[in-house]
Amino acid sequence: MSSIYKLSIKGVRAFHPESDETIQFGFPLTLICGQNGCGKTTVIECLKYATTGTLPPNSKGGAFVHDPSLSSRTAVTGQIKLAFKNVNGKSMITTRSVQASSKSTKSATGATVTFKTLEGQLAIIEKGDKISVSSKNAELDAQIPVYLGASPAILENVIFCHQDESLWPLSEPSALKKKFDDIFEASKFTKVLDNFKSIKKDMATDIKLIEQSVNHLKIDKERAKKVQDKLHNMNESVEKYTEEITDLNIQIEKKEKQAEELFATNQEFQRTLSDYENLLTKKQALEEQIERLKTSIEILPDNDEELLNRQENFSAITTEKSNRIDDLQLQSTKLSDELKNKTKQYNELIRLDGSFKAKKAEYDSNWEKLSEIVDKNAKDFNVQISNDRVRNIAMFKTELNKRHNTLLNEQKDLLVDNKRKESERQSALQDVLNSISREEQHHEYATNVINTNNEKLSVLKRKVEVGSNNEIELEEKRNDLELTMKLLQEKKDLNEVRKLDAKIMECNTEISKLEFELDELAKKLSTSNKQSDLRSKVLFLEESAKSKKAELSKIFATIDSSYFDVLGSKLDVDVGESLLSQKISNLEIKSEEQQKKVGSLESELQINKNSIESILKTIEENNSKIDSLKSNITKVIGEDEINDYENVVNDLEDSYRNVSEDVNRNKCCLLCKRLFEQGGLGSFIQDLKQSVDEHKIQEIREQSLEIKKELEDVKSINLEVINYRECLANVQNFECKLKELVDKSSQIENELEQQRKEQQTIKHSLDNALSLKKPLSDATRIHLEVSEIEFQLDELNEDLSGFGGSVVSVDELQKQQQDINLKIKKTRQDLNDYTESKYKAQRELQKLENRVKDTKLQISNLERSLAEVTGIKNNISEAEDIVRSSEEKLKQIKTSLEELQVDKQVKSNALRDTQDMTYFETNIAEKYEANALEMKELSEQCTSLETKIDDHAQEIKLLEKEVMDASRIEHNILANIDYRSQLSRLEETELQLGSMDIEDAQSRKEEYQVESKKLRDALSSLTAEHAGKIGEVKQIKDQIASLKKELETEYKNVNQSYHEEWIKLQTNLLVSNDIQIYSKALDNGIMKYHNISTIAIKSDVNLQAKGNRSYNYRVVMVKESSELDMRGRCSAGQKVLASILIRLALAECFGANCGMIALDEPTTNLDAENAEALAAALNRIIEYRKSQSNFQLIVITHDEKFLTHIQGDRFTDHFYRIQRDESSKSRIYSLPIGRIQEG
Repeated sequence: MSSIYKLSIKGVRAFHPESDETIQFGFPLTLICGQNGCGKTTVIECLKYATTGTLPPNSKGGAFVHDPSLSSRTAVTGQIKLAFKNVNGKSMITTRSVQASSKSTKSATGATVTFKTLEGQLAIIEKGDKISVSSKNAELDAQIPVYLGASPAILENVIFCHQDESLWPLSEPSALKKKFDDIFEASKFTKVLDNFKSIKKDMATDIKLIEQSVNHLKIDKERAKKVQDKLHNMNESVEKYTEEITDLNIQIEKKEKQAEELFATNQEFQRTLSDYENLLTKKQALEEQIERLKTSIEILPDNDEELLNRQENFSAITTEKSNRIDDLQLQSTKLSDELKNKTKQYNELIRLDGSFKAKKAEYDSNWEKLSEIVDKNAKDFNVQISNDRVRNIAMFKTELNKRHNTLLNEQKDLLVDNKRKESERQSALQDVLNSISREEQHHEYATNVINTNNEKLSVLKRKVEVGSNNEIELEEKRNDLELTMKLLQEKKDLNEVRKLDAKIMECNTEISKLEFELDELAKKLSTSNKQSDLRSKVLFLEESAKSKKAELSKIFATIDSSYFDVLGSKLDVDVGESLLSQKISNLEIKSEEQQKKVGSLESELQINKNSIESILKTIEENNSKIDSLKSNITKVIGEDEINDYENVVNDLEDSYRNVSEDVNRNKCCLLCKRLFEQGGLGSFIQDLKQSVDEHKIQEIREQSLEIKKELEDVKSINLEVINYRECLANVQNFECKLKELVDKSSQIENELEQQRKEQQTIKHSLDNALSLKKPLSDATRIHLEVSEIEFQLDELNEDLSGFGGSVVSVDELQKQQQDINLKIKKTRQDLNDYTESKYKAQRELQKLENRVKDTKLQISNLERSLAEVTGIKNNISEAEDIVRSSEEKLKQIKTSLEELQVDKQVKSNALRDTQDMTYFETNIAEKYEANALEMKELSEQCTSLETKIDDHAQEIKLLEKEVMDASRIEHNILANIDYRSQLSRLEETELQLGSMDIEDAQSRKEEYQVESKKLRDALSSLTAEHAGKIGEVKQIKDQIASLKKELETEYKNVNQSYHEEWIKLQTNLLVSNDIQIYSKALDNGIMKYHNISTIAIKSDVNLQAKGNRSYNYRVVMVKESSELDMRGRCSAGQKVLASILIRLALAECFGANCGMIALDEPTTNLDAENAEALAAALNRIIEYRKSQSNFQLIVITHDEKFLTHIQGDRFTDHFYRIQRDESSKSRIYSLPIGRIQEG
């Protein structure tokens, strides 16, 4: 449940725009008191504005914000912050900001105030973080009431009701109806009833359609049963043919087994032929490779061992040379860096050398000038000029010093003489000084005269200039006078004043006419106000239709192109949904069929994969068995003798039998084949026994036993050899089958990939169609809603036409009234403009006449001043002569000064030249020579470094060439080794070809081909019969598929659809009855539960022509069992009490989630007894509801005695006092409850 926590106010009404004033609301009671005009009601206004966004009454033009003129500002920003907990118990903060701007105007008021609502904020506190919910004021107006759990009407009229609007329960019927309609949300109930009527009407139509659908589905259900029976008979035929195909498969398998056995006998000679062909191919490849190597290399005479040694040594040599190259490159880099530094130093020395050369040139020039001075003055000093310039200068300097010493001596003599003459001339000097003093006085007087004359000259020149200007001005004034008189006459000829009088008369007539129309509109507006309810509904429905059409257009714009892509036609909202449903159904059928194809291919592919895995497993088992048998066999005979096992056994038996027969039959020695004579055999045996000891006889016997044992062992592995050969034959057979299965799997995978792509295409189309289903359904629904709204608008307009006259809304009449007011205002403005123009024209005429008089007077004055200019010009000539002579003397003095300055400059230049020469001789010459020497050394070092770098580069180049050649030689050695290896392999291959019996293999191959042809013919006969049976089965299956497709398309889910439609029909019948019952119960509920006992709010139903309902409300009191309308029958105090009781009751009924209510000045118009009774009643209410966790009662009053009767100290320990400070700004103070009656 929601509650408010804290309110902050700044810049609102009398509250200061720079500081926040805060109130914290407690549970269950908050008390606020203060004198009249201190700002108590502002708290209610701020709560109301923060929660609903509604400004207080009579606050237009920025009156709600602190006046900018009181703060000496151009703009003041008011801010209201409210912290509260929403219905879910989460903390939230809302901020509202407004601004009032003052703008200076030329009107009588001096300035206008402009009011502006600024962007607000609504934030929620989550785990200590402040998260913004919205900042748009419209969204704040809609969301805050939801978070508080009370409608805007309850917040505005019940919980935070303004003092000026607190008696609304006893207002006039139309206003009372609007208030209660908002509070009870009656429009929702009436709209629900209208919707019930519409729904019931639509359901009646739907029931008829569903009944028809049930009948059609019943017929389809019977047809589907016949198709299913036919399908069952065909399935039995397929099973019969399948048994016959199975028998044929068994016969084919037998023939195939015989073919496999024949194929097994073919393997040996085929292997021989294959080995022969492979060896021929290998021989040809070796010959080609040997020929290619022979043409691309240089044949070396060394043997193989020598070639290998050479190849190994090349790697070490190449590495050594590469390391030498790296070392040389590193040294070259270092030398290059050193050369770069030396070059940089050399360039710097070249720059210094240039500087020194320039200074030397300047030095030589100064020597020339000095020599010229010496030559020019040599005669004056008796110096003999020679070719040695240094000697000449030294002699000139000596003579100059002598002359200087002579002059010094003469100076001393003159000083002595002068001292003697000084006393004589002192008196004369004094006389001269006196004369100078007198001349200075004369000079000063003359200077003053010159200055005076210059001043007079300036004044006279100005007068002459003024006189000259006066001549021009006189001419201008005469022209101006002529133009002004002409303009005056034109103005008089226009009769502008008379025309403006006529326009003023027209404006007065137009104003009278517009005022008459305004009175007529006021009468129409009075009449139209009686139809406000119907017109407000019309406006609401028009706005609703407009918004829904805009929404519909937006949906069309979104799905139009997609709809065209799916269905290939433009969107028609009437049939679009049904067409789309049909398209989706077709795509689903195609998708299922494609899924079956893909599933069939996947099953077939999986069967092949399982077969491949089985064959691989069998091959693996046979290979394992082969390895085991081979291991046992090779213990007795060699691996290469397994294929000739029978020959080995026969050879051993033949040898053993032949030896015994020959010895017994021929009686000859087995070694020399010579026959024994009669009796010779016995003597030979006797001799042999005598010559051989018993030990040798024993060895021969043991060898005989070993031979015998070997023969028995060879015979014992006969069964294992047979099994070994069978396993080899099986492996080869299975490998052939494996290859066939792999090829078949590849084909199936390709076909499966194509089918999956096609399935994906169908799925994509189906997804696109399904994505259109919801927006198209919304478009259809909105289209039907728009049609319904237009139908309701037609009905409302018919109702309005029953009142007579054209259907014009109050807003339209008010707009016309505003238009006429604007026209009147404009006409009055035109009238003022014409009047002002008339006065302006009169003033212009008067101004022109005055201008003519003034111009004539100015012309007379100018003519008089021109007569004085001639005398002034004579005085100017005299003054100019005096000034001219003074300027000539000044020019002479300036000339002498310039000559002295030139002489001074010449001597200064000569001195500077001499100083420069001395500086060069002492410093520059030595540096110049040192620099040249250093340049020479650096140049030699650079040349040496360049030589070393070139030597290293040549050596690197030679080593790189050797490395490249070594690589080529090494490649040739490797190629020779490979060439000899290929020759060896070719010899081995030719030996293998020579040892093979190819003629026997060809003979056995021909026998195999004859037997194989017989088996193929038998298999072809059986396969043809098998294919015929399969064809018949396929034809029946196609018929079965066709019947299944018919069931899945025309009769798909027909039983389920019939069952669903039948249930839908019964459900709609029941729902239609339930809607009828519910609408009656709702209609009775609106009337029954809107009444409140004792002081009652009565709601009366008003049936209209079309069957629609509206509700009127009135407040009544029960007096002597009679209901009396309270409006007009109760006192002012009774009105206050009744309004408070009604608000408390409404807050309890409609503010269950928002348990707060604010009472602003509840004791207004109450006497002391009623005030005490009200306080006691509030005390009981607080006591009763204080257990409610979110109950908050806010009492605002100036009557502190009333607060004591409430006994607030039982529920809170402080109260708030609002009062004005010394700057007349409202301030809020929190005080202990014990100080409630302190002043």
